[in-house]
Amino acid sequence: MSSRPASDSPWWAILGRLRVFLVMVTERFLSQSYRSVLWESNAFFVVMGVTFIGIALWQATVLEQAIQAGFSTFPRSVLLTNSHGQVISSWKDGHWAPPEPNSSLAVGMVAISVPGSPETLHMQWASSSARQVFWRAERERLPILLTGLLLIGVIGWFSRYPLRQLMRLRQYQAITLLVQRDLLREKDPQAMYQRLVDNVVAQTEAIGAYIIARELEDPFLTIQAMADADDDPLFDRAAPVRYPVQGICPTIVAGEVFRTGLQQGPLNPSSSAMAQDVDDDRSVFDRVRSVMAIPVFVGEGETPSAVLVIESEELQHFTQSLQETLKQLATSLGFGLTHYRERRELEQAKAEIENLARHDMLTHLPNRRFLEEQLEQAIARAERHGKLLAVCMLDLDGFKPVNDTYGHEAGDEVLVTLGKRLLKILRKSDFVARLGGDEFVLLVENLSGPNDLNSILAKVEKAINAPIPLSNGEIIQIGWSMGIALYPFGKEGTGDQLLRSADHALYESKAHKTDRSCSWVYFGEDTVWERQRTPAQQLLSEGALEVWYQPILSGGSHKVVGVEALARLRDNDGRILYPAEFLPHLSVDDLSNLSMVVLAQALEDLKKLDNLGWQLWVSFNVAPESFGRACVPCLQSVIDNSGVCPKRITLEILEGGDFLERNVALSVLHEIKGMGIRLALDDVGSAYASLLRLKDLPIDNIKLDQGFIRLIGERPQDLHFVRTIHDLASELQLDLVVEGVETTDILDAMLTTGVSYLQGYAISRPLPLAMLQQFLSSYTIDMGKHPATLFGLYAGILKFHIAVKKILSICSTQLDITRLTDCRQYYGHSELHRFWYGDDSHMVQLLNDYHIALGAVASDIHNCSTWTVMESALNKFQQAIMDARQ
Repeated sequence: MSSRPASDSPWWAILGRLRVFLVMVTERFLSQSYRSVLWESNAFFVVMGVTFIGIALWQATVLEQAIQAGFSTFPRSVLLTNSHGQVISSWKDGHWAPPEPNSSLAVGMVAISVPGSPETLHMQWASSSARQVFWRAERERLPILLTGLLLIGVIGWFSRYPLRQLMRLRQYQAITLLVQRDLLREKDPQAMYQRLVDNVVAQTEAIGAYIIARELEDPFLTIQAMADADDDPLFDRAAPVRYPVQGICPTIVAGEVFRTGLQQGPLNPSSSAMAQDVDDDRSVFDRVRSVMAIPVFVGEGETPSAVLVIESEELQHFTQSLQETLKQLATSLGFGLTHYRERRELEQAKAEIENLARHDMLTHLPNRRFLEEQLEQAIARAERHGKLLAVCMLDLDGFKPVNDTYGHEAGDEVLVTLGKRLLKILRKSDFVARLGGDEFVLLVENLSGPNDLNSILAKVEKAINAPIPLSNGEIIQIGWSMGIALYPFGKEGTGDQLLRSADHALYESKAHKTDRSCSWVYFGEDTVWERQRTPAQQLLSEGALEVWYQPILSGGSHKVVGVEALARLRDNDGRILYPAEFLPHLSVDDLSNLSMVVLAQALEDLKKLDNLGWQLWVSFNVAPESFGRACVPCLQSVIDNSGVCPKRITLEILEGGDFLERNVALSVLHEIKGMGIRLALDDVGSAYASLLRLKDLPIDNIKLDQGFIRLIGERPQDLHFVRTIHDLASELQLDLVVEGVETTDILDAMLTTGVSYLQGYAISRPLPLAMLQQFLSSYTIDMGKHPATLFGLYAGILKFHIAVKKILSICSTQLDITRLTDCRQYYGHSELHRFWYGDDSHMVQLLNDYHIALGAVASDIHNCSTWTVMESALNKFQQAIMDARQ
């Protein structure tokens, strides 16, 4: 027989109420602050609570089964019903009897089916019987249940403080992560400040938070941002307010942080000596019981950039975990400000790089790149408005003598002064750029006709002709020439074509300086000098050109290995004219023809020298203004006619030539290089652009400008520059040719330095072919030991010093310190003996002091003072060499 409790049984009501009681107890326990802790902070208590609930439900199920089992022992009434649910009999006094008239099924009766019969038994028990069954079944289990409840309660009571601290720690960690994320998103320091103080007040139960900054040596502090729990702000957040250090409580503690660089607090402002005299009229100050101030450092600075001040109305508010959190927030703010500063510096650096890429570093005027951009825009504006555009190319006359006489610094002053003057006189719609060297370009727009340009040119003439005072007290005047191309008068349709036309007009103006009526020439202008020839042109057409040769010495073999072909004109009186005298009087076409004639003659003379047994190479110059694609076929024709191997020919390009900045330059150079001709960059150091483009040019040699060498005996420190150029050439696998070797001292120094090729009067002056043959037959150089002079020793010591410094910087362990401190083991000692300086001489003692200092550096390369001592010892030794030389 199977049994099932009726849904309306009173025992099920009891069990239901028991379940509700257990769930309510559990939910009440877990509904407090502990519930979030159990689920969020401690898995152990979560498992414990779930286990307790499971035990309670299991106990309720056992009770239900026990009660059902007890039904067979204590029934109060039994009824029998048919299949229609009608009562057909009742059990009384141990036997079945007819049912009473009003018999019916009561609530809570248990129905039991009769096997093999449609009838059903219905039984009901007395409440006292149910209670007896309940307590008999639960008497052993209920103490366990109550003990479990008590145990969890005790554990909860004693863990409430650690759990509360754990909750706060998790909250502080969340604050830190939130603030760090927000600070990285903000792009403005003011927004960072406000975001931080808002989070501090909202998440840490503080009643006030402030970011306070201070300018250097400023007695006032600036509250950059603040947050107030009472929503009673001290000031308008959009405008930071300045307060004296002793103004209000936050500025007082912040001032102490700025003074010491250390955290202040937590402290009670009412009992702190620091804030005894505070006159704080803020409404929130009456509630302040605890204050803390934390420094904010930006980057690697040791002085706080700002201070985070927090106020609380609780004395014990700043727990250790909160203090650590606030320090992390201050550090995060410092990182955010550092990131902002680095980002701003990077943006400024990018802007500066872009500005440098478009401006000349000396005069700060726009450069060729900027000019090309403006020129295309100016052409478009001229077409749109129907106006004329004047492209004026300006070149200074006699600028090189200024450099030679007063030095390159004076030349720079002239360029800077003229650049400022041109900017001052031109209209706002006009544009001026520096191409390089002493060349400028002016773009003059909105012209109705050529006559409109005259007033502007008159201002330019007045500005340039005015005396130029130099910083050394000298006053100079300088001439100028200008070529002008007008758009759209000619056939030029692009900016590059306009510049070429202006450039052509410029050189026409320079070629006729002696007979021109003004300093400028318009391109295509029909002038008288186009029909007349200058004396230089006349001499050139009459065959007065002579090619002279200056020998070039190899620093390795100490033999003459090449010559430079130089143009000379001999006038009707037999006087030799040098290039500086006749080149300005030649046209662009004349200069192109001159270069080809010099090359053709040099190659014929080279074959004559070959027949005499001297296998030399030859270098020649091409005028920058004539350099272009047209010169490639001319070169090819001259070389083919001579039969000389192009590898023996070096074409020298003047560094100051603006063609290096033209787009066509690289392709032309590569074409010439493809012919087998070697390329050399001439007069390196005399202008300002070549080193920037050295890596792009397909050159084989660089020639150092003789201005750095001629006076090097009087300025030995220039040897550092020579060494730098020498090292640069070596790294780029280029040969270095040093011009201006005028004395034996300089020659000895250059040979000691290891320069590849040398050229100058100390070897030979430029010679005609016949005298060159005599020179080659008789020239010898002392093959003895170098250095042979004290100046050569000076250069050798410098070379040794640079080499040792490199080894010290890269791998100091390669040096034997004991041996390094003994000057007898290294360069300089035996050389001094050759100059009759004994070991007891002052010179050898200075060399020994230098080596002792080197040993000290090698022993501790990170000690800056030892490096200083070493450099000082070197300077004393070198100065003694120069004193002895004089």
